[in-house]
Amino acid sequence: MSAYSEHMVLVITSEEEQPRVLTVGPIFSPLSRLEEVHITRANVPAIGENSFWGLTHLRLLNLTHNNVSSIRAHHLAGMRTLQALHLDYNKIDSVSSATFMSLEKLEVLTLANNQLRGLTPRMFFLLSSLKTLDLSGNPIRELDPEVLKDLPSLRILRCANCELTRIRAQVYKNVIELEELDLRDNKIEILSAEEYIDLKYLKTLYLDGNRLFELRDNIFRGLGLRFLGLSRNHMEKISRSAFEDSTVLALDLSSNKLGFSAIRHLYSISEHIHELNLSNNKISPHHMSELLKRASRLKQLDLSRMHLKALPPDFFQAQAKLASLNVSKNNLKFLSVETLHSLPNLQKLDLSDNNIQGLPEVVLRRLDRISQLYLSHNPWNCDQCNIPYMKTWINNSKEFRDACVPNVDAANCLKCQLPVEMFDKPIIEVDGLSLQPCPEGSLVSLHESGSSSTFTLILVVAISSVVILLLVVILFVGIIMYNRHSAFYYTHENDARCHFYDNPGLQSNHTDVTMAEDLDKIQQVEVDEPLPDPEIGRVPKDSFLPDSVDADEPSVEASAELQQTLRLAIERRKKRKAPMPNATS
Repeated sequence: MSAYSEHMVLVITSEEEQPRVLTVGPIFSPLSRLEEVHITRANVPAIGENSFWGLTHLRLLNLTHNNVSSIRAHHLAGMRTLQALHLDYNKIDSVSSATFMSLEKLEVLTLANNQLRGLTPRMFFLLSSLKTLDLSGNPIRELDPEVLKDLPSLRILRCANCELTRIRAQVYKNVIELEELDLRDNKIEILSAEEYIDLKYLKTLYLDGNRLFELRDNIFRGLGLRFLGLSRNHMEKISRSAFEDSTVLALDLSSNKLGFSAIRHLYSISEHIHELNLSNNKISPHHMSELLKRASRLKQLDLSRMHLKALPPDFFQAQAKLASLNVSKNNLKFLSVETLHSLPNLQKLDLSDNNIQGLPEVVLRRLDRISQLYLSHNPWNCDQCNIPYMKTWINNSKEFRDACVPNVDAANCLKCQLPVEMFDKPIIEVDGLSLQPCPEGSLVSLHESGSSSTFTLILVVAISSVVILLLVVILFVGIIMYNRHSAFYYTHENDARCHFYDNPGLQSNHTDVTMAEDLDKIQQVEVDEPLPDPEIGRVPKDSFLPDSVDADEPSVEASAELQQTLRLAIERRKKRKAPMPNATS
């Protein structure tokens, strides 16, 4: 037992491994000036009658972590100045009505983690000054409105892990001054529209760890919340008007099943959000960036455990005010300096538990400006590509340099994971002469990770080259097609056509007529063969026809032009057949 008269505090406690056994009775009256009494882990089985009588200046009584099973009004008599009573972690299973009525100035009452299976009506009778009530960890199952009607000044109500399935609306009407409501780890499945409409002053609401599959319309209507906790609910849906006419400065939606269809309904409150936790959800980087574009006032952001493989350079283009960023437990392989340039006010960065094998010089220089940096549990590759400058950087960083001394297992003691022969060796102890050469492609990969601008330039040049090449190919093909359509193709078709007009008596049963065949047939035609009769348009049947012409078939239609053509053809044939003049004659 220790008494500190100058502070008016009495502390009685023991180590958890060696608990004391103490019976509390009227033993404190000689210490009437005490302001605080702490009797913890003392296995106190009960509070004796008038145990604290005479402590007229007592403001705080702490009896946590004992074995008290019941509490009665006469146990608390004589403490009219008491402002805080802590009875957490005992075995209290019931509290009678008006048990605390003598504690008129009591402002804080904590009964967390006892065995209360229900609350007796009017058990808080005359506690009109009470501002904080903690009932967490008791299997209450339901809050009776009659229990809370005597607490008009209540500001903080904690009922976490109480097996609650719902809260009746009348409960909130009896505690309209509430500023903080903690309903974590219960079994609440549904929140009705305008559930908290009577809590005009509510600033902090914890609904984490319940069974809220969906946030329905108008649930938070009229609320101006500083913090809203909705983590660990397996939530998949957020209705379009769930946050209608409300504001939220800090929002925790971690460990749910949210996708784009849900987070797009956060757009209405995103412009006011200062803190956002979306860790352990299945939101793609593209859809995440759409939300971040609207959240320009963010100061704290948690994107851990989201299977992120990269952070695009423009991912945080609207987060100039961001001071804390957690991207741990992802699959990041690099961090671009452009990403860091878009975060000029960043003071805390958690990159632990990713797949980063090394960081280039330009990135490490930018990381020097960050006061809290976490890089542990990454597979650092201790080769010539990744380590030389990083080792120098560690030597210049007091935080990481001293982390390995004397305990090499400290979180910030960065160790090699590759190659195998250097596994678990602190980077600061690596000998530069023993480093392995860079694997093929490693330098390129590291360069791309450290300088996205160069990569972007190369990408633009490559795309431009491909486009130009395609244009050249298209132009070349166009020229070929144009020349092909305008080219002159020589065939025997024209010769055959002219030959036919020169020899109208010839007809062929096929179109593949050669010059030799036609000339042979011409020689068989007599000079005086009859011409088609212009009156009947046919050659007389008894006229001489070549063997290839059927007399029963109609001949070529006669016309003046055709007759003239035929006469000229006959004359030319006669001239060819005329004998050559004798040179001697």
